[in-house]
Amino acid sequence: MKYFVSLGFLYQDGFFKNFKELDYNSNYKYSRYNYRANLDMNLSKSTVLKLNIGGIVGVKNAPNNHEDFWWSLMATSAPFSSPGLVDGKKVITDASVSIHAVTKGGNYGVAKTVSITKIGNKKNATEVILKKGKTAQITAVEVKKDKKIKHHRKLCYESSNTNVATVTSSGMIKATGKGSCTVWVYAQNGVYKAITVTVK
Repeated sequence: MKYFVSLGFLYQDGFFKNFKELDYNSNYKYSRYNYRANLDMNLSKSTVLKLNIGGIVGVKNAPNNHEDFWWSLMATSAPFSSPGLVDGKKVITDASVSIHAVTKGGNYGVAKTVSITKIGNKKNATEVILKKGKTAQITAVEVKKDKKIKHHRKLCYESSNTNVATVTSSGMIKATGKGSCTVWVYAQNGVYKAITVTVK
């Protein structure tokens, strides 16, 4: 009789901060167990019975990103994907939006929220309907939380589906295909407003 047994365990912890106010663990965590067993039995001179068993069992805990844009961004940012070196050259396999975090009472201040003042000619709007090929300019401002606010950078814009609509760094939406998508306008500390774009 011959046999072989192998057991393995992998554990990966997250880098998000857990808040005491939550009654559940919102961090990323992954545990994986893998096993393998081979058994060879000589039933006779001409007959060998072989039994092979193998498998993987995993348990993953991750923040809910079904409707939450920011959790989705963080889940695809470092350390899960990052720049690296291939043949001595720097290669970026994935990229994500940068968010700058600042503390209260600091030198830079923070934005309370983002206000969409106009989309095209429509004031105080959160949605826009365009025909393919047409454009609309977003006019947005930061609502200050502190009396003084210094910027790391200007407001940024991101489209959830560039096949439906694209948006430039200055907030110009362009309809590229039929459907619906979301354009986010976000400040340096992560506060944002969502705009629904429908292309007919």
